[in-house]
Amino acid sequence: VLHCLCEELDLACHHISSKAGSTMQVANLRDWREQVKAELEKLEQGEAKDFPDDLLPVQVAEVHKIAEEMRFHHAMAGQRKKPHIRVRRRREGVDGKGQA
Repeated sequence: VLHCLCEELDLACHHISSKAGSTMQVANLRDWREQVKAELEKLEQGEAKDFPDDLLPVQVAEVHKIAEEMRFHHAMAGQRKKPHIRVRRRREGVDGKGQA
């Protein structure tokens, strides 16, 4: 039921199970998406932003989606146990096409 409510309200839900029990993380992605877009718009050509390694999986997916929409280069970076997403504003080439 909570997943349906989250979807209807455009909220991010992430279920966490452990030996101690089960919890659900809920986040407001509408405001968060706008914050991410604003941060990425400030990047200069060739400049990169590393996002923290503690983002929820749904937040990582949203960063990838936003970067794709903005035509920025995006990839996972860091070590296996603490991966994070890095987004780079492409440099404009001579032909006007973005280059990573």
